[in-house]
Amino acid sequence: MFLALIGIQYLGLCIGLPWHSLHGYCTHTYNFWSCRATQFISTWVISFMTNVFCMEAMNQALYLKFSGQIPPTASVGLVFVLFVLAMAFALPDLYVNGLFLVEGQLYCGTSATYPKSIIMISEIHRALFGHGRRLRTASNAMDAVPMRPNTVVNVNPDPFALDDRLAQLLLFTRKFDRAIYKNMATLRDPIIQLAHFRYALSKYRDHLESLARQDEAAKQGLSVEQRRKPIEVSDSSLGDTAS
Repeated sequence: MFLALIGIQYLGLCIGLPWHSLHGYCTHTYNFWSCRATQFISTWVISFMTNVFCMEAMNQALYLKFSGQIPPTASVGLVFVLFVLAMAFALPDLYVNGLFLVEGQLYCGTSATYPKSIIMISEIHRALFGHGRRLRTASNAMDAVPMRPNTVVNVNPDPFALDDRLAQLLLFTRKFDRAIYKNMATLRDPIIQLAHFRYALSKYRDHLESLARQDEAAKQGLSVEQRRKPIEVSDSSLGDTAS
């Protein structure tokens, strides 16, 4: 999916298919600034995606290790930091890229007018920081290096989060997810029973509400009839009144 997104990103900037001797009109070959802007946006998007993928895995592991200590807004702040870092990693593409001819065709990339040292540094920077390959290398290195013991007291200690290796924490999350998927089949019948119970409870509640409305309507009708009923006066009561 990651490679497909990168391919769609490049093809979205072109009109036509520049393959098999077909002419394609690409925005990054219009002029030098369009080339630099296109390379900057491309590097920024790729760097941001790779940073998010890596930090999402590390966020899950750190959440298990420091359970109860990470605030709910930590993920939002982490995404903002990754946004700024990806933009900083892509800034060199605004200066070192340019257009050059290869066999009569225009290409957008690192300009050959710069010294070889600058070209080499820019390419290494793009490979490690722009395209996020350093994250995979860093993750593999962290698997081989043991972490220091956790000296912070957990608010809600988790027995599965007492290990000092990030790799074992990630393995636990994978096993936990698999166990959840396996137990979903056994939870099907209780979920169906709960749904039937909630449906019967809702019907009983509607029935009680309808009875209450009928009772209230009957009381209101009775009071109206009592007000409309004429008062019967007997002859004896009239005689007593006259005397």
